[in-house]
Amino acid sequence: MKTALAFCLCVLASTVHAQTPDAPIAQISTVPARQAVLANIVTAYGTLTFTPGQQMALNLPYAAQITHLWVTSGQSIQRGTPLYDVAPDPAALLAYQQAQSAVTLARRELQRNKSLFTQRLATQSQVDTARKALDDALHSVSALQIVTQRHVTAPFEGEVIKVLVAQGDRAQAGSTIMLLGRTGADTPAHAVVGVEPADSLSLRPGMPVELTVLDTRPGQAATPFKGTVSAIRSALNPQSKLVEVTVGIPPATPGLITGTAVKARIATEQGRHWIVPRSAVLRDSQGAYLFQVVNGKAKRINVVTRVSDKGQLGIDGALTPAQPIVVTGNYELKNGMAVREATP
Repeated sequence: MKTALAFCLCVLASTVHAQTPDAPIAQISTVPARQAVLANIVTAYGTLTFTPGQQMALNLPYAAQITHLWVTSGQSIQRGTPLYDVAPDPAALLAYQQAQSAVTLARRELQRNKSLFTQRLATQSQVDTARKALDDALHSVSALQIVTQRHVTAPFEGEVIKVLVAQGDRAQAGSTIMLLGRTGADTPAHAVVGVEPADSLSLRPGMPVELTVLDTRPGQAATPFKGTVSAIRSALNPQSKLVEVTVGIPPATPGLITGTAVKARIATEQGRHWIVPRSAVLRDSQGAYLFQVVNGKAKRINVVTRVSDKGQLGIDGALTPAQPIVVTGNYELKNGMAVREATP
């Protein structure tokens, strides 16, 4: 009787064991855990432009008529390139001629007083007064002499930013004829980009910037070039509601055209973090986390994301350097679940 009972129990136990499924094993892929110095990246967009220090306004010091325009807005110029011709206003030309006559008269008067002084017929005070009158007349001619400069040329290599008059216009004294921008091999370029107000708080002059031209031909890869943050405005642009940041570009950078749209990647504060692919970090109600493989099982590690750059994250957390990090297959994992590296 006892033998039969023992036999029945053994059969029942073997049947229950056969019906118990094996624990699931998740297929995963991993990368080694590693640390590196990574900078936080602020991305912004803007255009290549001239700074105020690179611009020059050409003004008329006297009333005149624009008789000929040799250039148009956006045109490249060299030093000496003809810009415009002017015909002085008759009243301005008359004032110049009168000033010249005054110089002639003052010079004669000075000579006459010197001659009288040698004959003791004039005093030193009279000679000094005549000399001052000549000096004043010469200053007047010097101030009006530009009236005779009817052909105006470019003072440096650069670009005509904007022409503000039309051929044939009569311009008053002090009117701006055109605005020039300085370029050249020894002149640095600049870009102005718009940054979100919250991101601008972490920016400082001197931070490195990687810029990429956006206006490229189809199929042509843009070559990044370097710059540095040179100025940060303290007020929002009223149209874009962004903070304008000026990026200085070395003079030797080739092929840059004013007005070109650019993308800027500004590297802010750097720090040493665990570097993982973006796919390794998951989120739930407890926050960000990832899985490391410990003795063939998944171990959940809570992390904090510090830096995001080009598909990689810089994170902080209690990771073990010798344990690989799960990058695919992690969505189905639970803490303590058995895992196996997927065969390529």
